[in-house]
This record gives sequence, structure tokens and C-alpha cells, in this order.
Amino acid sequence: MNITLDDAGFYFVGTTDDESSLDRGFFLVVTAKPVSPKIKRNIRVHVKNYVELMCSSQSTSAPDYYSKLVTLSYTWFVNGTKMGREARETLGLHVTRDLKYNRYSCSATEEGLESDRSDQVQINHLCKYFNVFLESVNEAHNEVRY
Repeated sequence: MNITLDDAGFYFVGTTDDESSLDRGFFLVVTAKPVSPKIKRNIRVHVKNYVELMCSSQSTSAPDYYSKLVTLSYTWFVNGTKMGREARETLGLHVTRDLKYNRYSCSATEEGLESDRSDQVQINHLCKYFNVFLESVNEAHNEVRY
């Protein structure tokens, strides 16, 4: 049997039109894998600050009203490897300089059907300006701004 999303809906049961009624029927819900997620984030964050990445997807199951009732679960990946600690829509990270080497992605799951992975994102940490004073034989102090 080949069932598609178009087959979803209410089906009446009865041998005649008179016997078919709302109390004699069933709803057919057709589940499908969620839309490939997008990651919402602020990727330009100062070192030692906190950043949140949000994985956002939606159900493609039918009928439409059913897909609005579904709760998706999320899986986070760092450099292609599943992160064991996060299964929520939001991933919180403490920003360090080492994070610039990591690429994050996520997937959404509904009823055991997993979406394709999101595009990978990378966090670009910002360093605050600081002053460095250099002493030389000829000059008292030179100020260098990074």
C-alpha cells in the first residue's frame, strides 16, 4: 500500500450514505520527516560571554492541524559528531577562543523520523580591545591597540 501525505484526513465508515456519520469513522494521520532545520544565533560574541544557538524546524505531517500539535525533539552535532548532552531546541555555550574551530549543526525528529541536518554554523569570537605598552631604548612608551 502506498500512502502519501495527501491521504491524510477523516474517513467515514458505512455501506450507505445514511450509515456514514462522524461517529463511524477514523482519522488517518500521515507522518513525515520534519523540514531541515535552520540555526538562529548571534555568531559574533565576545570571549567569556554566553551564546545560545536555536534549532528551528517544523513538522510536515498531515493533516495540517495535526502538525501544529506535534512536539519535535532536537539533536545537536559538533564537527559532525552527536553531542550527548543536548536534546533540546536551544544549545547554550560559554564562548572561549577554542570554539572558533567548531562547527555546529542540528536535526529535528518526529515520531522516530529524523530530518536532514541543518547547515553548519561557526561561532566567531570577538576579543575586546586591550592596550599593550612596549618599552624601547629611544622612546619611553609606545601604545599599540589590537
